[in-house]
Amino acid sequence: MSSVARVTKPRFNPFDRNFRADPHPTYHALRESNPIHREMGMWVVTGHSEALAIIRDRRFLSGFIPEQIKRQADRLDVTDYDAFMRLARQSIVFTDNPEHARLRRLVGAAFTPSRLESFDAVIHDVVTELASKALERGELDAIDDFAEYIPLGVMARKLGLDPSTWQTVGQWTREIRFLLEPGLLTRADFLKVKDTLTEYTNFLRNLIAERRRNPGDDLISEFIAARDGADQLDDEEIVHACIMVFVAGNETTKSLIGNAIGALLDHPDQLARLRNAPDRIGNAVLEVLRWSTPLQHSKRVASESVLVGQKSIGAGDVILLCIGAANRDPRQFPDPDRFDIERDTSGHLGFGFGMHACLGGRIAQREAETAVSALLKFARDIRPGAGERVLQENEHIVRGYAHLPISLSA
Repeated sequence: MSSVARVTKPRFNPFDRNFRADPHPTYHALRESNPIHREMGMWVVTGHSEALAIIRDRRFLSGFIPEQIKRQADRLDVTDYDAFMRLARQSIVFTDNPEHARLRRLVGAAFTPSRLESFDAVIHDVVTELASKALERGELDAIDDFAEYIPLGVMARKLGLDPSTWQTVGQWTREIRFLLEPGLLTRADFLKVKDTLTEYTNFLRNLIAERRRNPGDDLISEFIAARDGADQLDDEEIVHACIMVFVAGNETTKSLIGNAIGALLDHPDQLARLRNAPDRIGNAVLEVLRWSTPLQHSKRVASESVLVGQKSIGAGDVILLCIGAANRDPRQFPDPDRFDIERDTSGHLGFGFGMHACLGGRIAQREAETAVSALLKFARDIRPGAGERVLQENEHIVRGYAHLPISLSA
């Protein structure tokens, strides 16, 4: 039996405080009543098979963010937003073929399986340093004192950034993330993000110029060297690739690590199983990704009329894929509300699928695996700490903790 309560009159409202606290009762009710329905001016998809069909169908396009930026800027009478549009139109996350395929070949050369192995030592060093400090403290916030710095530290080291710049880059990245939800931008946000993007771009252009003169063993040098025949990335495309490796990975990976710690603390039987079988960490992280999906929503727009699940979706219609709901669809995952680190998670959509599968998904997974393993290795006992857990309030597409107090003992 599921432990999640059902709601009788489902209504999708991602801004509702109760929904933010626990969206799954609403997700279940929506899926049971109608896994594809119209609400808030778009199609809301909560079923796994329906979401997968849309993700796999190239008639549903991902290049929706640039149009949203333009629409919101025009609505607010913001005229100077060209830099935003160039970033969106040159980012793998927001492009469709043929540009998406081109960028994936060039940027993706740095994220092939053989190249991903080069991240392991960096991840180990970053996590070990943070875990050692965490054990010394005993009482800490698993987000502010631990998870926050893992994806930032790993990518900063891989890009060859001076440690003195990491905090600034992290702040820039948090501000740029406004562009992932352009419909919520205010006029003041546009002005603030514009200034941030200018600073971020100038900083990276200087680094690129330096790496062109003195190539090294770092991601920027790899982006410069990437070739597909005669094609290569220009400086602006490299700037945008660097920005997006932070923007696309920081919040989601931080949330994956925090959600993993929270889930294991809430399920001591599963924590004990993992201690007894540490080699199951990979599957445990995948179960967290399914059960407590960081990236809850993803949008598509239909390029033509398409029939999905007996629903006729019209050309130009916007589709909101509720990834968190699809990952708890009982048609795909029996007893989906049960957290089980031994579960077969095949088919989860936590890292996307197909041509839009997350390039850095394997890195995020390794970071979460290493982070949890390090805590289990260094700490004999892990318990909830003093203070209240707090979910993020300023994110609507990412679900994770803003604060997660824990207590460690050697």
